[in-house]
Amino acid sequence: MQTQSGRTTARTPRIFIVEASAGSGKTYALSKRYVGLLLDPRRHPDDIPLRSILAITFTNKAAFEMKGRILELLRRLALDIFEHPAEREELIAFLGDDAPRIRRKARAAMDHLVRNYNFFQVQTIDSFINALLAGCAFKLDLSSKFLIKNDYLDYLRYAIDRLIDRVRVDTGLAGLFREFLHQYLVLEQRTSWFPKQDIMRIIDRLVCSYNTYGRSFSRYPGTASDIFKERRRLRGLLGELAEQLPETTDRRFRESLRRTLAENRSSVSVDELSVFFDRPDFPVRGGARPGPALKRSWASIRRQCRMLVELEALAVFDCYIGLFDRFLVEFSRAARRDNVVFLAELNRTARLLFDEGFVTVPELYLRLACRFDAYLIDEFQDTSSLQWKNIVPLVEDGLARGGSLFYVGDKKQAIYRFRGGEVDLFDSVREEFARFKPVHDVLRTNYRSRREIVAFNNTLFSPENVRRALLQLKTRNSGSALALSDGDIDDIARFYEETSQDWRPDKQGGFVGVESIAGRDEDERSDAVRARLVAAVTDISGRFPYRDIAVLARSNDHVELCAGWLMHAGIPVQSDKTVNIRQH
Repeated sequence: MQTQSGRTTARTPRIFIVEASAGSGKTYALSKRYVGLLLDPRRHPDDIPLRSILAITFTNKAAFEMKGRILELLRRLALDIFEHPAEREELIAFLGDDAPRIRRKARAAMDHLVRNYNFFQVQTIDSFINALLAGCAFKLDLSSKFLIKNDYLDYLRYAIDRLIDRVRVDTGLAGLFREFLHQYLVLEQRTSWFPKQDIMRIIDRLVCSYNTYGRSFSRYPGTASDIFKERRRLRGLLGELAEQLPETTDRRFRESLRRTLAENRSSVSVDELSVFFDRPDFPVRGGARPGPALKRSWASIRRQCRMLVELEALAVFDCYIGLFDRFLVEFSRAARRDNVVFLAELNRTARLLFDEGFVTVPELYLRLACRFDAYLIDEFQDTSSLQWKNIVPLVEDGLARGGSLFYVGDKKQAIYRFRGGEVDLFDSVREEFARFKPVHDVLRTNYRSRREIVAFNNTLFSPENVRRALLQLKTRNSGSALALSDGDIDDIARFYEETSQDWRPDKQGGFVGVESIAGRDEDERSDAVRARLVAAVTDISGRFPYRDIAVLARSNDHVELCAGWLMHAGIPVQSDKTVNIRQH
């Protein structure tokens, strides 16, 4: 048996973990693994396990691309046509069989795949979860033809309107709304006569979090009076500070403190303090040094601010959580009445199948008309804990029956934390299944970029350079709540330990240049950037056609600005902005 990098091992690995940076052939590795499972030399030539393989990707585009790659690999093997002999030899060695037998099995696999294309299971996680729900709809009080909708705002509005209508006859609900109004008007100090929109906004955020993490909310045991008590204490500390200000106090700070105390006679919230309190040291002028008593007062105020912010953060959603629990009942009732499941709640709903004991793994396979032995998961660094919990019972069952798990990703490209993506899963799953002795591999060759670009990225993202940048950030934010700890720096730098890539011998050359453009004001900087951009594109166009040149900008506004500069210089440009007929 061989690992993804081609190394032979005496045993048969059950779990493969592949780290793959940009351009290192991640999709090819996944496709090769899939083909390897189809053409397993230990199986009879007529035994093609298409139904027992599940490949999960993150987007529909990625699923479509992987299917194409798998079919292309099978075509090359069946017809024995490869652009490079080395690729052919490497693939045959990976498959562990003789070339004539591989050709015959590849032809048979292609024929089987075309005839049974509905069992070609390469799909997004949402598509797979939808299939689980469809097979078990009755268990969840849904019909087998339930609808999947993306936008749930109409149902959100309906549920809130229903709650408001019931306030007159539901004393418990009326109490929740009174609690909300007290916090809204007094604690949050809002003055709108129409708080319904704010309620909807907060409930919407809670719905997103509830669906992302699949857990109930816990209320903070304190009350609003606790916050007022701490705000009064902060006002007292500020008053004591004002009485001991030395002559060397920064004039702007002295004035802002006087104004804050004058406008807040009984209590002060952190929002009303000046930015001077972000500083670790008391603001003085002329290089003077505050005395010990003043230092203690300053430190005490900053501790009080931190404690008050944490208290408000814990308590801010309390009154909304009670409303949310009642809202959820109305929301779910309306959705079930219309036989609707929303895209955002797919994973949380699927979790009920196992948590509530609605279904067992064998029954689930029966309802899916498939029984998976091999699992391949793409972009694993963006998989959420809830998504993994929905898959892991099936993975465990497959492994117990001699199946396999293959997952691939790049920890430093984790970009879906806001949607519950849990990069730590990459390592924790390896520890969870340590008894299977997982095989870990790193794809080190960059097949996409030229030598100079790869070398630049190796330097920029080296652990030493990342650590140096983080230490500079730590120094700059010293004393601030934003300051990184040594543990934070170690955790972040650890993600870059396996990032160095090799370049292909035929990918020599390339160019990377970095320039810092200064100017006295925004107009001067804009003119300088414009001149440099036009000159750079003009220079590059002498070596490459315009269609091979891309310009990346920070925002859509910058894209529009750059496109205008280039078109004015007579350079053909294509972007979302240039195809807008209203602008041309």
